[in-house]
Amino acid sequence: MTPTGFGTYHTSLDVGGFNYSFAATSGITKTKAIDPTSPQALSSCPPGVSYTQSLILSSSSPSPSSLSKILNSLSKTFTPTSYHLLNRNCNHFTEALTLSLNLPSYPPYLNRVARTGTLLIKHEICDVKKEAEIARGNKIITKEEEKKKSKKKIITEKQRKALEALKK
Repeated sequence: MTPTGFGTYHTSLDVGGFNYSFAATSGITKTKAIDPTSPQALSSCPPGVSYTQSLILSSSSPSPSSLSKILNSLSKTFTPTSYHLLNRNCNHFTEALTLSLNLPSYPPYLNRVARTGTLLIKHEICDVKKEAEIARGNKIITKEEEKKKSKKKIITEKQRKALEALKK
């Protein structure tokens, strides 16, 4: 990490013996996981990127079918043409995948530059928590649905009976 806390990072996630990453033009990629400290791993970094560290988030792996379902869902929004340096990058993908797999805390400093940069532009930012919920198969309630729901009045049993009596 830089002294100012504003480093730029490329991230990927090793799960079940495979490495998952997201990049412009290629989208989500899957490669065989390798020892991150090996010369092969160090040479596989994208151009201009130097290996810094590996973070162990968990030693357990999801079932292959569960992982496949999550990745299929994430691939609908993390497409090769959806990559954006500030609003939908490799760090957004790995954080969404981490949350989808219910892994422990994703380090917030990894995408600090992108979050800060989005304050300067008006653009839709990747909502990793929403992406993770969708990937897990949970229904997301839109703001419009939430407004409709909050406007819906709940009547008491006495009021319901009175309405039924009026209908007769």
